Amino acid sequence: MEYHGLTLDPFQVEALHHLEARASIIVSAPTGSGKTLIAEYAIEQALQGTRRLIYTAPIKALSNQKFRDFSARYGDRVGVVTGDVAINPYAQVLIMTTEIFRNTVFDDAARLHDVEYVIFDEVHFIDDNERGTVWEESLIFAPEHIRFVCLSATVPNLREFAAWLTSIRKTPFHTIVSDERVVPLRHYLFIQGHGVGSLEDLRRYDQMIESGQLARWEDWRKIVPPEQADLLSPRHAGRWRRDLIDHLVAEQRLPALYFIFNRRECNERAMENIGRELLTPPEQERIREMWNGLVDRYSPPDDETTRNLGTMIRRGIAYHHAGMLPTLKEIVERSFTSGLVKLLFATETFALGINMPARTVVLDTLHKFDGIRRSFLKSRDYMQMAGRAGRRGMDEEGFVYGNVEWPFARHEQVERIVLGAPEPLRSQFNLSYATLLNLYQQLGERIFEACEKSFANFTGEEKPPPSARAPKPADRDETGRRRSRRKRPGVERPAPPGPEEMQYWGMVDQVKRRLAVLRDLDYIRDGKLTARGKFASQVYGYELPFTEMLFRGVFDHLSEEQICVTVCAVLFESKRSAYYRMLPNSVLGRSKRAAWSALNPILAREAQHQVRERTKGLDFRLGAAIHSWARGAKFEALERDTSATDGDIVRSVRQTVQFMRQIERAIAWNDEEVGWVVPGAHAVRQRIDRAIRRIKRDVIDAEKQLRMSEEAESEGTAAALEGAGTGISVGRLPGEAGAGGTTDEGRRAKEEGQETETEAPANRRARDGEPEDTPAGARRASGASGFTRVENDRAVGAGTGRSPESSGASEGTAFRRRSGPSESREAGTRPAASPRTRPDPPSPPRPRPPDRSKSPPPIRWEDAVPPKRDSGKEP
Repeated sequence: MEYHGLTLDPFQVEALHHLEARASIIVSAPTGSGKTLIAEYAIEQALQGTRRLIYTAPIKALSNQKFRDFSARYGDRVGVVTGDVAINPYAQVLIMTTEIFRNTVFDDAARLHDVEYVIFDEVHFIDDNERGTVWEESLIFAPEHIRFVCLSATVPNLREFAAWLTSIRKTPFHTIVSDERVVPLRHYLFIQGHGVGSLEDLRRYDQMIESGQLARWEDWRKIVPPEQADLLSPRHAGRWRRDLIDHLVAEQRLPALYFIFNRRECNERAMENIGRELLTPPEQERIREMWNGLVDRYSPPDDETTRNLGTMIRRGIAYHHAGMLPTLKEIVERSFTSGLVKLLFATETFALGINMPARTVVLDTLHKFDGIRRSFLKSRDYMQMAGRAGRRGMDEEGFVYGNVEWPFARHEQVERIVLGAPEPLRSQFNLSYATLLNLYQQLGERIFEACEKSFANFTGEEKPPPSARAPKPADRDETGRRRSRRKRPGVERPAPPGPEEMQYWGMVDQVKRRLAVLRDLDYIRDGKLTARGKFASQVYGYELPFTEMLFRGVFDHLSEEQICVTVCAVLFESKRSAYYRMLPNSVLGRSKRAAWSALNPILAREAQHQVRERTKGLDFRLGAAIHSWARGAKFEALERDTSATDGDIVRSVRQTVQFMRQIERAIAWNDEEVGWVVPGAHAVRQRIDRAIRRIKRDVIDAEKQLRMSEEAESEGTAAALEGAGTGISVGRLPGEAGAGGTTDEGRRAKEEGQETETEAPANRRARDGEPEDTPAGARRASGASGFTRVENDRAVGAGTGRSPESSGASEGTAFRRRSGPSESREAGTRPAASPRTRPDPPSPPRPRPPDRSKSPPPIRWEDAVPPKRDSGKEP
């Protein structure tokens, strides 16, 4: 079977047949095998009819890339909605983050009445301990008429997962599994002190230790080749990296993706190789013209970072991580897809995104910092990164090199990582306060039915024998413990519950504790939501702190700049390695004390009820930078306020904008009830709106950047660059052919992700392997605003060190339908605004709540806010 001139693989043919029958499917296949082609077929089917389709991706970076790809093919029939962007929000095919879809389901599922299919890219994210609950909640509570296309990396318990989906969706999920790679991989180990080797070499070395031939450090030097012996000394630490890259060059195995689990080290490794010349003179000229064209379009700051990056790219070298400015990341991505960047140092987020494979993948280490300690990689993580090796239609095989720090890493550990089966999916169901409030409004005391539908409960019931199952909720007390009862003659007492059952009952226990907190704080009263509860149910992320601040009048007397600083303090978590200038007490006055007074009751109730994951405290350390930006300072000037990386600053300010939008719209949505409880709420809403306009500018305006990228595609920038001599269109690899030539797995961001959802600092550090005590990087070099063109080699500074970073951007929340007089109330009508222009906010300050008794209106997607960290902390 052929599709768009491509000969399809058997698993793709099977999937397409099920889509023609309008069935739900779940597809599992290795990275780069062509799963996205299945999603494209579903999109074309939707466009041939009248029903709508939603494509969800785990992070904003991937959502934006999908929008560029699909809109280039299907034009205005495609739109995108993320926490930062809303373009063509009424499109028949709408791309969004999974958080936004989940929040929309809770906000008003009736608005999804005309959606036939939802595509879940990276559905194995359900196993992510910080964000997996978003996927699970979406699958459980989405309207029954919706069908799903779930795309996943290889997991061993996929059929069990499909059986759970069938049970909760009441419709069959057809499972399609492919374990074959079109481009096979060859795995190597780079054993420090020994060079390129294999698992057999590592096993032999381990046997020498076990047999007693090697007992001391001095003995290990005996088996090292003489030419390598001096490399074991501390003064040659890191020399092996240069030898490995020399090996790749000599064996003609470039381009290579070099994965490092620390942003600061990405910069350093790239700077160490800046003297390499990996391009021929014609290639240098072509990439110089490409660089100049991209710089002209995106206008990155003219500073040391941009100049050094330009010099690297001219020589075929670059780096990519979440601490970079979004515009620089965009330039690096487009340069890499041209095939002219031969060596890219990147954090693992680059492995989970758009189709940017290379001939070779290198892993700088096989262990990383997980937020608590350094631990070895999961087999699934290794497979995800290794899967980027081998370009379909270009390479006969791909090459993967993993650095082994022998003798500290032993054969069994390395073999488990490289050849072991991927870890099974586990439920991470963890209902947030906002989700609990929404469910309580619908289910009341039957709220535990949601827990019973979880994947954890399903696996707990399916795996253990009946005698090992946990009793029903009625057989447990308020703490979730089994009630004691007299043993009956001839009846065996049930065995202790298994791991999955304990997970389920632990979840039930935490739900009870959180409900107790909500009752104590007067969010739930007499079986109904109070005004506080209704407001908090529409703020997905830090809902309790923002609700208490609004209802306790904290915002009443804050200026626009002070609102920005206070909102940022709720969500921001500083790093000990970074410098932050203290904000003078005169800026906030007594407002800081008032904010803490609003937060303290929440912390006290959570401690009293022993909630496991509690609300974070306030962190005003970025306040000076936020205050300066709100008062009109240039981005380059913020270096005097903090040494945090450019990417982290941008992400924090964008999150601040998104949360302020949530507060603003939650006030409007609950106008009648909030208005009489909080008389100053409308004035607060107006000041928040002005505050948003103050800080959403320049590099903070993500929609502006995406529109520039969209224009680059639509105006034929790729063709112009090809005419300039690249011979390759931007966004596609040269010689790309065969099924699977499109993207197929979402980049992880936790921004990590380059912008995904909020996550805890320890987890953010874990994403890039950053120990908590990592020293701060060098301060940003200041420079004139503008852009840098590479005309010839420039003197390069000593380094572009950045403070090590966190990972974690945030993602959206449900979009509210504004219901002012200017908006038509008739179903099927739309505002008269341009389809690619976000409608202006309604002028009346007190819009009425929507009339839900009428037929559901068309989806009115608006700007979203960062997703809910279901523990109440920043993910």
